[in-house]
Amino acid sequence: MSVLDAVGGSVTPGAGGSVMHLVVGPERHGVVIFARWLARETAGAGPVTHLNYTEALFGPDTTSAAQAFAELVGGLAGRVTVTLHDLPDPGDEPGRYRRRAAGFRRVVEAVDGVCVSSEHEHRRLTALLGDAAGRVPVQVIPLPIAAAEVVPPVRRPRPDGRVAVFGYIYPGKGHAELLGEMAGLPGDIGVVALGRAADGHDDLVRNLHGDRPFEVTGYLPDADLGRRLREVAVPVVPAPSVSASGSLNTWIAAGRRPLVVDSDYGREFATDCPHLVSLYRPGRLGEAIRAALDDPARTWLDRPPPAARCEAAVAGAYRAFFARIAAS
Repeated sequence: MSVLDAVGGSVTPGAGGSVMHLVVGPERHGVVIFARWLARETAGAGPVTHLNYTEALFGPDTTSAAQAFAELVGGLAGRVTVTLHDLPDPGDEPGRYRRRAAGFRRVVEAVDGVCVSSEHEHRRLTALLGDAAGRVPVQVIPLPIAAAEVVPPVRRPRPDGRVAVFGYIYPGKGHAELLGEMAGLPGDIGVVALGRAADGHDDLVRNLHGDRPFEVTGYLPDADLGRRLREVAVPVVPAPSVSASGSLNTWIAAGRRPLVVDSDYGREFATDCPHLVSLYRPGRLGEAIRAALDDPARTWLDRPPPAARCEAAVAGAYRAFFARIAAS
């Protein structure tokens, strides 16, 4: 059995039959969805093999995941590049951070070029690489925002009165922090988790159920997801240590303007994309939710995303990156 067979993946060919993208992991995973989109948009861009890496796609722990990645890449010919996701947070428990940092260093050492999705991630990567920083080219290319519609007031559905978080449920996603900050709000304001528990975290869902109404929808197919994103009253991205967020981009693609915790990445996004998000300070989310419930227009886009964040520009930036690595 090959390493690719062991971790589960597929090959998207580039021009002339050369391998362009190796997509590893289950098709519903957010990183895999992004990888498949990137493969469709950039196939044939050049003789570079590209992968997307987050530990959960390659192994049960950071050490085995990095080893599986390195073994897979070691069997490839030509230039290899990677987009890194979920970079280690220096604020984590020190032992966990050291293990994860060592794993990501091994991944970077195995390739010829690296992409990250925010300046915040670039800073994290530089810190964990230490003296090795600069040995491999690193490019910041933001995650794409699918075509977003500015929904006029007359077409907005009646809000259902609930606060919502979109994406997998796992420690650090922010569901627990959200519920804690809602302690001062009326008990009939419910919370809905649009998604399912990440593998191995069903116990977290049980712990989230308390006095306040709390729904977990499970996986939502695209046909249902757009409707659910639009009908909730208050969209929130509460992850305290997020470094780049496909969930945030999904809210925006649905025409929503979510509440986003004031963090390094939150501020970076708000600066690059004015008027697309509403930042709140930790400890002040309850006030922000009250304001959004009182004035629902705050939770809807009043202008489209900047062109540089849209799919065509992001795909173009990746094509240019592949060409640069292939020519190096």
